[in-house]
Amino acid sequence: MKGVMHGRKDLPGRLAIGSLELAMPLILAPLAGISDLSFRTLHRIYGCGLAFTEMISARSLVYGSRQTLSMLQTSGDDRPLGVQLLGNDPELLVRALDVIHTMPFSIIDINAACPVPKVTSRGEGAGMLREDPIRIEMLLKAVVQATHLPVTIKIRSGWDENELVAVDVARAAESGGAAAICVHGRTRMQRYGGRVSRKVIADVKRVVRIPVIASGDAFSPRLVERTFVETGCDGVMIARGALGNPWIFRDVTGYLASGVFSDRRSLTETCTAMREHLSLCCEQYGERSGAVLFRKFFTWYAKGIKTGRQYKERVFSVTDCSAMRAVIDHLEQADPQMLSLYAAYDREMLDSDASSSLDGLPALP
Repeated sequence: MKGVMHGRKDLPGRLAIGSLELAMPLILAPLAGISDLSFRTLHRIYGCGLAFTEMISARSLVYGSRQTLSMLQTSGDDRPLGVQLLGNDPELLVRALDVIHTMPFSIIDINAACPVPKVTSRGEGAGMLREDPIRIEMLLKAVVQATHLPVTIKIRSGWDENELVAVDVARAAESGGAAAICVHGRTRMQRYGGRVSRKVIADVKRVVRIPVIASGDAFSPRLVERTFVETGCDGVMIARGALGNPWIFRDVTGYLASGVFSDRRSLTETCTAMREHLSLCCEQYGERSGAVLFRKFFTWYAKGIKTGRQYKERVFSVTDCSAMRAVIDHLEQADPQMLSLYAAYDREMLDSDASSSLDGLPALP
């Protein structure tokens, strides 16, 4: 698809976060239950730069949870890599650094955005937004002083429409030594529904000197461009827009540079990516667990295929990688029509300027 040939010179081409220099201003978000090594590796194959682990509980890390430690699994190709920590206790966060510093992380992010009730009820995640911003400033100061790595924080626009605190929290974060701030343009009460407020992100950008990374509704090259233009942000974090679409990083960077992007993948490209992703899952988790894990990813890839839903029931009975490969082979042989990756998102969220009500996308921190 040919987009508007904007030729803009004011859109960022690189992003610097403290000592970390990135060739592109796009980041793969930390996605709970998704951003494991296999997912990150696949997206790096298709053009992703900086990626984050899943959200990691500082408390669980300090107390040696095996499951939490397994979530930090990485490889030599998995660079640059950030880790996102969850916690509101400066002492625990600093103690968690003892583990983090033994691993090849390039950046540390503090989560003050997760809207899940079991998290916010403990005053963690987006629950931190209800506290005096000075607490966030002091928490960041403690972490920054205890590490040599750049420290960032991810927040939301506020708790609800009556508590839009992003600007005050951003000022506190900068005073606390944050190297950058990521702003999800929804409130905690919105979770992942309704509209992203780009105005809030723009307001934050106007009051701080550190880089501002925008988050929310980065589903297509045009939507990402709109985010850059309307907020003046320094970077964009891509989350749900990467599900079933590892090509989004190449598509966005190509569009920002030339105004042109590919609106759909060929069946061969899609099946190739599915096989690569499946192999990575099986390598990381074993034949059975890898295949079971891949089921959900298959359904996201299938959204770009006209008859993809027909395979859903079959996929969810698959229990080994060879059987999953057979399903992908059968899909490719059937030669179904490929659908646009971006048209529905742009039509609903850009062209019509309507609020998002897209189905089938997970709620992620």
